[in-house]
Amino acid sequence: MKGYVINLDRSVERLTLFRERAARVGLNFERFPAIDGKQLSDDVVDFWQQRSRIWGPLLPTEVACFLSHRGVWQKIASGSDPWAMVVEDDVVFSPDAGEVLSSSDWFPQGSHVVKFETMGNRVELSARVYARKDGYKLRRLKDDHIGAAGYILDRESAQFLVEWTRDRCEPADKLLFHPSQLSSAGYPILQMTPALCMQDFHLLTKQELQVATSSIGPILNRRQGQPPRDRRMGSRLVRALRRILRDVGRIGLRLSGISVFEKIRVPSYPPQR
Repeated sequence: MKGYVINLDRSVERLTLFRERAARVGLNFERFPAIDGKQLSDDVVDFWQQRSRIWGPLLPTEVACFLSHRGVWQKIASGSDPWAMVVEDDVVFSPDAGEVLSSSDWFPQGSHVVKFETMGNRVELSARVYARKDGYKLRRLKDDHIGAAGYILDRESAQFLVEWTRDRCEPADKLLFHPSQLSSAGYPILQMTPALCMQDFHLLTKQELQVATSSIGPILNRRQGQPPRDRRMGSRLVRALRRILRDVGRIGLRLSGISVFEKIRVPSYPPQR
């Protein structure tokens, strides 16, 4: 399967590390030069910021990320390959990635978009499994699963995305994986579970997290601001009771043949750092 990795011209060392990681699992990617937010003119940033209808105004780096992904979509849309992978250069892969991603033959007929990344968050997936291969499953994604560091598009969905974003600009992961966006436009998302890749900052040690990028900072601050464990005991019991009632309801729906979704954490087999 054709693959593209998005990489900034100034991130030479990161590209070298990525190629080493990909080679270890038997994957090969064509480099796509990322748009550098530091080099975008004010006019370009303003043009695209005005086209953000939901999550704007976007930062210049968010505009650049969107334009980078859109550039890859254009390559897929105009190419001859029926499917193509898109990854960002900071991902690490599970050892099975090369074999699982070697072919799209096991994808269900009529599918268009497959996400094989996880952020480790709980997301809502269909109880129904649409396809299986070597212990991996494809399930319908209903929830907002942030992150756009590892996904697969068919040519049709890429062509749609290019046309759809001529006058639209949102964070790339929101356009792709928020339920109000691509899914609602007729291109449902399949989530691979266990996932095959994750961004490498998930593998940082606690000490490394303290000096990591500012995007991680708010997460740490929120955790530090949580009440002591005993104060949250009551809310945990309430959530447990709600979970039991929800599971009982799902069992009834399954027995009646109605399609249901369930909230789970998308796991990833231990990646090679």
